[in-house]
Amino acid sequence: MVMTDRSREKRDWERQAIRLFIGLYNREFPGAGYRLLYQQERPDSVLEEKGGLRRKLGVEITHLFSSQEEAMRVLNHGRPPAAVGPGDFDVLLRELNLLIRKKVGKRDSYSMDYPIALLIRNASPGFGMEDFLARRDEVVLPEGVFSHIWFLSKDSGGNWRLLELV
Repeated sequence: MVMTDRSREKRDWERQAIRLFIGLYNREFPGAGYRLLYQQERPDSVLEEKGGLRRKLGVEITHLFSSQEEAMRVLNHGRPPAAVGPGDFDVLLRELNLLIRKKVGKRDSYSMDYPIALLIRNASPGFGMEDFLARRDEVVLPEGVFSHIWFLSKDSGGNWRLLELV
């Protein structure tokens, strides 16, 4: 398969997200850490538990933006993000719930013999972990579809934080 610049960039973003996740997860749960086995198309990454069990976990990775325009600004690195207002977070929450629904719909197409988790990386520069924590109850989470749903976002200090939603 020939990788286009767009697919290469997508793979790089997924690699960054999974490495952030592994670093944060292993720091928070040092006895039950993961290591990256490989990246693929579906699910995006396959991890292996550290230690004796060596169980696999598939991780589907998605990036959250408030709009296609914001995604293009961030991915093209050229234009600074537009100023955001409090109402814009409503848009981001709608996008988050839509993203989760899309991933739920794709989950059945994975025929893996190991559990599949979902990692959502907040890539919207205008909002951080504190914004999500304040309105976490508005996120619509599916039951029994993914083994875990994790949310990865920067906090107000610019540090990456990991939140387990399911």
